[in-house]
Amino acid sequence: MSAFPLPGRAPTRPQSSSPPVGARRGRKGQRFVLDPVRVVACPGAVVWLRGENGSGKTSLLRALAGLDGAPAPAVPAALALQRAADQVAETTLADFLGSAEAARELGLDPEEHPLDLSARDLRLAQLAQAFGQGRPLVLLDEPDVGLDAPGRAAAHERIAQGLRGGAAVVLTCHDEAFVAEVGRYADVVTLGL
Repeated sequence: MSAFPLPGRAPTRPQSSSPPVGARRGRKGQRFVLDPVRVVACPGAVVWLRGENGSGKTSLLRALAGLDGAPAPAVPAALALQRAADQVAETTLADFLGSAEAARELGLDPEEHPLDLSARDLRLAQLAQAFGQGRPLVLLDEPDVGLDAPGRAAAHERIAQGLRGGAAVVLTCHDEAFVAEVGRYADVVTLGL
């Protein structure tokens, strides 16, 4: 099993009233810069980015995906944003997922607008869309948000299926129980920010 060493990034975002843990204030405008962070993601395994709100977890995920001015990632990555609705640009679920069949596999109407879905169904569609890209690295920002118990089980199945397919996963999650559940089917390495 080979690892994907992901070089340290220096993501930036608007400054809050107090600097996040592990961050230092920049002098250029209202921004902060994270110190370099080394993330090593292995196919079939999970890296859990753990930290308080404002510690830079989402900024790091976005930088690993090559967003917000970060350089293009060395390893092709798919990103599932914390707010699934922010990821929707398509007008049908089939277009969002890449095929009508993918929508049917979720038990959903391929012609439905993704924003008309419940929070649970949109989150599950988003996870299917991220893993459906077939990229070696999948970045998940709070993948448990908006899920009920059956939705959680379906999310775990999707994540487990992606890991079995050889994807490496880097995720943020405040719910330790969700991460413990991931640990039942995958090796999880914790990286504190």
